Amino acid sequence: MRLPALLDYQHAVQLPQVAFCDSDLRRGTPRLTPLGMPAVASGGFALTFDITVSGSRYAVRCFHKPGNHLQERYSEISRFIQVNPNLEFLANVDYRAQGIRVNGVVFPIVRMEWVDGLPMSDWVEDNLGSPENLMALRQRLWQVVIAMKGMGVAHGDLQHGNILVDTKGDIRLVDYDGMFVPNLRPLGAAEYGHRNYQHPDRGSSYDATLDLFSAHVIDVSLTALAEAPELWNEFHTGDNLIFTDTDFADPRGSVLFARLMRQTGLTKRTRVLIDACHTRFSAVPQVLAGETVRTSTHFSSAASGNRQAVSVPPILLASERDRLIANQGNEVTVVGTVTSYRTIEVTRRKISFINFGDFRRGAFTIVVFGRAGTELRRKFLSQSDLHGRHVSITGLLTIYEKDGRRPTPQIELRRVSALRFVTENFVASVA
Repeated sequence: MRLPALLDYQHAVQLPQVAFCDSDLRRGTPRLTPLGMPAVASGGFALTFDITVSGSRYAVRCFHKPGNHLQERYSEISRFIQVNPNLEFLANVDYRAQGIRVNGVVFPIVRMEWVDGLPMSDWVEDNLGSPENLMALRQRLWQVVIAMKGMGVAHGDLQHGNILVDTKGDIRLVDYDGMFVPNLRPLGAAEYGHRNYQHPDRGSSYDATLDLFSAHVIDVSLTALAEAPELWNEFHTGDNLIFTDTDFADPRGSVLFARLMRQTGLTKRTRVLIDACHTRFSAVPQVLAGETVRTSTHFSSAASGNRQAVSVPPILLASERDRLIANQGNEVTVVGTVTSYRTIEVTRRKISFINFGDFRRGAFTIVVFGRAGTELRRKFLSQSDLHGRHVSITGLLTIYEKDGRRPTPQIELRRVSALRFVTENFVASVA
């Protein structure tokens, strides 16, 4: 069965009393963006909507990519979470085979309690001037990872978007599509995790050790930023903390690894991470534990074909409207040249647009709300500050549709640091 596209789900969610099969959700109200469209986040196989029912908030995950035994996976994950309430960093989940009606057809959903908190990358950016907060987060993360490993389970995709940090600095994990629970072992891996946090040789591995490499990546990143916050501006892309998959594939050629090896207090942990990158995934736990691994288990990570198993978002030109529309609901990287930059006010809220053509004809747009908009307008005071600049942005591609105009592909800029300036040659290379 063909799954709905993002815009189909958004249209359905706008009428919850019609769309949802769940009696509670039918009484709900979706959170809307300032443009009047249901707010959505992406992760794994699903698109997540924020629904409020009588003061209670739910994260409703609607699947737009085919999954591997989703019902069996979420049934087992739900059971595990219910019988282990001491794992407070996990949210209760409820798989509903009869979930949402879209264009007359019923599709499954996962209903979760809403988890408050900032994505880890946003929280880190806000705390770059507080090394003690970064180190405290590092310690809490290891407590979470050790607790899960002690129970014989793993999240499977530890990364900045799946780790939420609340106002107290406590951690909650979301998106359990790739979670390992022992009873799910026969089903195999459902996904391979975020490329900027995963080992090059992870491949289809599926066991309780899945989180160790990514946890070490985050550990080294937080320690490095606590000592040298300027690394953020140099190596943060908007889709990582400071490492990217190319660092893991070729540690010897990595500028970042070379910098960290010279950083006081980080040399040993950086060396361990480099050694882990050059080791088969099955030997990573021993390497991270400081054990000596025989050289016969080492391999050239740069040549590893398994690296291709970790998905990389497509790079698209802002002018490729048809390809952008076809990628709605997916994480993509869009590059192009800014043609205009404007700000309007809707219901007393300012919204900024970075345009890459005539938006009235459906040209790609970067849309900016709230705090990010305030930061953007402070940094770029006039249209001339951005006009003609070549930029790149990675994020969830959504569609805006109103008043009979052509649907507009867009990405929301949540942090100004995610807007990257590139060269004209780079734009030309994508073409």
